Amino acid sequence: MQEVDVCITFCEGAHDVAFLHRTLKSLFGFVEETNWAFKDYPAPLNVQFQATVAKHFSQDLSHTKLYDFLLPKKVLRRADIVVLIFRTDGGDRAKLDRARVYLERFFKLLRKAQTFPDNPTVRNPTACVSRAFVLFLYDAEGVGFKKVRETLYSVFGALLADSLGDGGWVVDAHNPALARAERSAVYIWGDDEGFGTLEDLLLPIHEESDPERFNAAKDCIDALCSWDIAKIPQRAKRGKSIMCLLGQKKKPGSAHSVMIDQTKTMSDQAFASSPAVVSFSAFLQDFLGVEQAV
Repeated sequence: MQEVDVCITFCEGAHDVAFLHRTLKSLFGFVEETNWAFKDYPAPLNVQFQATVAKHFSQDLSHTKLYDFLLPKKVLRRADIVVLIFRTDGGDRAKLDRARVYLERFFKLLRKAQTFPDNPTVRNPTACVSRAFVLFLYDAEGVGFKKVRETLYSVFGALLADSLGDGGWVVDAHNPALARAERSAVYIWGDDEGFGTLEDLLLPIHEESDPERFNAAKDCIDALCSWDIAKIPQRAKRGKSIMCLLGQKKKPGSAHSVMIDQTKTMSDQAFASSPAVVSFSAFLQDFLGVEQAV
């Protein structure tokens, strides 16, 4: 039976999902798995996905609730490493608690699958999870790196310590956005002051890619709407609006997350050479133990 490593990633929103997806595909050579049936996932994921969806339908819940931590938004694979990307749609306590419940169930099933790999309840998988990693990608917003880390650790810390043997997260001495243990980590998006959102990191890449078009889009958005960019939510909305406008010819009417992942409003060269992307990629390389492909 093949042994694989699995990284379960919880993203705050669609923009985090798109950014991680592009990074893994373009810089690390991961391939998106779109055709796997439940049985094709390594144990215990094959059982967990099937059981949670079956429970969902047995309770006759709204179809809009199907993706509440039941299924990943993206699944990518490179050799024996599988990355599952979930979206929590925010960082409030109720949504984080649902993610914690998902992880608790996963770790319980993982211990069973690793102890009894031939048990019929794992449905004869061809692969089994050998090691699990957990990653959180969230915005600093107006509360800052430290507060976001503390909130996440208050929800997940005990579970990660019990299931992974991880101690507390240690802030990287060279990168205050990153705090990690051996097999769990949190990476927080923000500006140089430790506040803000992913848009603060992406806008310079757009500008570097095509300064003339970027300035034209920025001037148009600023002419259409007034912004108080001293307020982080307003600054983030302005950034999303600029990115959306830049990608309208390629993906008319689409959200900024689509622009991040499916257009070249950020050129491959500008994306790969961005200091923010370089730092994040260096972390992924060390955390997952996989060399960059480019």
